[in-house]
This record gives sequence, structure tokens and C-alpha cells, in this order.
Amino acid sequence: MKKKLWKMWFLILLFLPGVVLISVGAASAFKSRNAIENAVVTTGKIERVYKQVRRDLEGKVERDWLSASFTAEGGKPQTVEAEVFSTAFVSAGDAVTIRYDPRAPAKAKISAGFFAEPYHVVFLVLFGALWLVIPTAILVLVLRARA
Repeated sequence: MKKKLWKMWFLILLFLPGVVLISVGAASAFKSRNAIENAVVTTGKIERVYKQVRRDLEGKVERDWLSASFTAEGGKPQTVEAEVFSTAFVSAGDAVTIRYDPRAPAKAKISAGFFAEPYHVVFLVLFGALWLVIPTAILVLVLRARA
């Protein structure tokens, strides 16, 4: 009985970090998309895909950015920029979804697919998925070896 209980807790603790990372990443993406209260959703166009160099604790870091244009209510043209995880699947001229508050259209958010999410969201989800895949593979190998 104690051995089965120990195995159960071991498995829970083995998989828990991956589940937590994926949950935090998904919640962060959901919060980012729904952060704008009373958002108006419209279609915009990517005007520019570029890299920007910033300094952090490790020195210079090059990050991917998107610049998109859209027309706000009332016909006023707007531009929004956003740091993204990767620009591999987007290019200038692509259509993107823009969410903005009509009272402050300059604070719009871009939605252009999973890899165009903010850097931390993609990292958390991918790292969490990797955390789940490795223990699952090890568990399968151990169970096959016992059979």
C-alpha cells in the first residue's frame, strides 16, 4: 500500500511542473488577449517585421518585433508594435487580428498566431510541453522494460 502511494506521489510530482508551466503560459496568453476591456476586434496588416537590440543582464539581446497598421473606429489610422517570440511564420503584408479599446486605440494588441505571442508565453508553453514529453517517454520505456 505504501509503495503504491509513493509511486502515485512520485508521478504527480514528476508531471506537475509541466502542467503548471503550460497552465501559466496559457493563462498569460488568455489574459493578454482579454486585457483590453470592451475591446473592438478588427483586421490589421503587418507593415514591418524587424529585430530590435536591447540590453539585459546577459548583455545585448536581439528580439523580434512586428509593426501593424489598422483603422480605428472613426476612420483614424493607427499603428501598433509588439515584441513576439518568432517572426518565422509572419511577414510584411500578412493580415493579423487587432484588439483595441476605442478610447485608447494606441494601446492595441496584435494576434498573429502562436509564435507571434509574447516571448514568455511561447517559452512557458513549449518548456512545459517538453517537461511532459520527457517523463512520459521515460515512463513508457520503464513500463516496457518491466513487461
